[in-house]
Amino acid sequence: MSPRISLTALLALLAAGPLQAQSVLFVNASAPPSGDGLAWETAYTDLQDALDQAHQPGSPVKEVWVAAGTYRPDQGTGNRTLAFNLKSGLMVLGGFSGVEASRSQRDWAANPTILSGDLAGDDQPGLTGIAENSYHILTANLLACSTALSSRAATPTAAASTARAAASGWKPAT
Repeated sequence: MSPRISLTALLALLAAGPLQAQSVLFVNASAPPSGDGLAWETAYTDLQDALDQAHQPGSPVKEVWVAAGTYRPDQGTGNRTLAFNLKSGLMVLGGFSGVEASRSQRDWAANPTILSGDLAGDDQPGLTGIAENSYHILTANLLACSTALSSRAATPTAAASTARAAASGWKPAT
């Protein structure tokens, strides 16, 4: 290869500009394990993994698209102190089926995305079965106005007392 062709190819590459960093991560509880979150086909199965990646210093992630399903902050550990922690400027969007290419294609009614503090999946009517529930499902501190959480429903934590949960006016997702 002549130096002139190599230089031409290099100049064309530089003119194309910097490579775009991944600004959207994908989460689908039904995806195969060990996904990297870069597409629906390789989605993370756990929302916490996507939030952890978005929290990395210098992360370009601005949106996390979450497919229908139930997501718990403990990643199966039973640790009641863990919560989903929003990052300033990050949009976490639910209501996807797992094939969409645009935010406008999501449908909350058909694809409910639920953030749940019911770590054992055993909550019953009347707030029974809540002894192991998360203390908090979501934390959000010092957030910019561009931060958003758009999901159909969250379930109660009710970890400390049933009276507090009932007094909070929480209503289960339908």
